[in-house]
Amino acid sequence: METEDKAIAFIKKTAPQISTPEVIYAWTDHDRSFLILRRIKGSTLRDAWTSLSLSQRHSIVKSIATLCDILAQNTSQMLGSATGRPVLEPFLSPSDSGLLGLLTREECKRYFSVSSGDCPPLGGDFYFYHPDLGPGNIIVSDDGRVAGILDWEAAGYYPAFWIATKPSVSPGLNFYPPIVECDDHEWRKCLRMELERRGYPQASEWYIKWKTFR
Repeated sequence: METEDKAIAFIKKTAPQISTPEVIYAWTDHDRSFLILRRIKGSTLRDAWTSLSLSQRHSIVKSIATLCDILAQNTSQMLGSATGRPVLEPFLSPSDSGLLGLLTREECKRYFSVSSGDCPPLGGDFYFYHPDLGPGNIIVSDDGRVAGILDWEAAGYYPAFWIATKPSVSPGLNFYPPIVECDDHEWRKCLRMELERRGYPQASEWYIKWKTFR
């Protein structure tokens, strides 16, 4: 799989307007990788949520959707990581390793087809995407703005339909630990709706069928 330091280096090069942690040192020891990052000042979106005004919440949703737009400007003809490795996406992986790829468009069409042969539209290219934009990976500044994004190891080139589908199907984007008197699904529902509004297709019904047949 991709190491996070290489994914961060790719983002700093191709999308420098996106705030990512500064890598101090990264190394590999046998089959384990290690990473030391400089802390981004602020609170996680989960911890800041109840102190944010409604307008600040809406602004953060739009900021993260814009981040997805920026990332999606980087395209590839292969489903895979920034440096041509498999991506870490357990929701799509065929194995317990959680890895998927590398796959061409035709290979994806066969892989993502269910028994009836239907597959969400793949388009011509795959789009760079951070598939774990949960409230624990988004850092918010004291004035309610997005200060940085964490956990880039799963970032890579995915089908367009996955950008809005992942928030729809992944409980990993819930508030955790739960917030008293808040809907656990509130963040990912808001993000999914904004991504759909921007034209990203959503294929949760397909995903449920596909997982059943997988």
